[in-house]
Amino acid sequence: MKKCMVFGILLVSLTGFACSLMANEAPVRAVGKTIQPRDDVPVRLVSENVRIMLSSKGASVHCEFNLLNEGPPDTVQVGFPRGWESDFDYFGAGTYGMNFKVTTLPVDPNFSEISGEEMPWWKVFSVPFDSTGKKITVFNDYAIRVNPFGLSTFSDLYFKYIVKTGAYWKDTIQDAQFRIRLINIPFDQITKISPEGFTLEGDTVTWHFTDFEPVADIEIFIMNDVRYERMVAAKKFLEDNPNSAFGHFLLGTAYFTEDIHNPGYEIYGGEKSEKEFLKALELDPDNLDARWYLAAVYHIRKQEEKSKKLVEEIIAKKPDYYCTDKLYPGVYDIMPFGSAQGWLEELNRMNR
Repeated sequence: MKKCMVFGILLVSLTGFACSLMANEAPVRAVGKTIQPRDDVPVRLVSENVRIMLSSKGASVHCEFNLLNEGPPDTVQVGFPRGWESDFDYFGAGTYGMNFKVTTLPVDPNFSEISGEEMPWWKVFSVPFDSTGKKITVFNDYAIRVNPFGLSTFSDLYFKYIVKTGAYWKDTIQDAQFRIRLINIPFDQITKISPEGFTLEGDTVTWHFTDFEPVADIEIFIMNDVRYERMVAAKKFLEDNPNSAFGHFLLGTAYFTEDIHNPGYEIYGGEKSEKEFLKALELDPDNLDARWYLAAVYHIRKQEEKSKKLVEEIIAKKPDYYCTDKLYPGVYDIMPFGSAQGWLEELNRMNR
């Protein structure tokens, strides 16, 4: 008789607003989990060892799951839920000395990609236990590219490894270690990390648990490279000169992408970016890019009259103005794309 367990995969994406499929299709993403039994099988997850190499471009993952069979000899069918067919650069499974044959199957034979299932496919392979008390170390190796998740290519990187599914196994997990090596990611580029209790040594973050029932997942939020570079540069300008208009503008653009991709923007309204753009304009009224971004803040808030006033001021100073700032997302749903004159015409149409 075959039984089933579920292995999981890594969640690596760029944080932002979730989009539905079809017209506002969300980018490819993957959800990661500690392995879990799909049925009530007499197999314990004795220990797990997860090694992740994480950069702003992608992640490579090596997982070792030490399993103990407390039931009769059996062959256990294992499923590794994943996203779309192209979300892995490679995937491998096996024990040391044996590679498992891996096939790709839909979770539901009647599944359709347009129906919105997040994990519609399984990587499936079989694990043999030839005796009671048999211990087997199963490994998974895979790599996944980081894709934008949200409204813009400037969203921040969001990494999640779901640990809580390990609680479904019989008894507690005796030992578990999760180690993430940050590749070219300074620790101050991380904006949030949980759970607490990790250690940091050099470029490696480690969690170590013993005899535990997992109740919390591992999450890391990392500024995208462009925003981080701007944040560092802005703070350097402002350390040297607190009244640097350009420094406040740079800081405003860094906060701008953070603001518009934070859930609850409609509540907070981009207050941090608005404050910096207003300060930049106070110090340098001719900073047209700051005026453009501030107009965009009001546009996102649906304060179109404020947007229109700022755009008219831009055109009065420079009739052929076009924002060339490299951080400018250029995505229609976030802020208008094109010249100030084109935006003014659009605002006039909206207000008719």
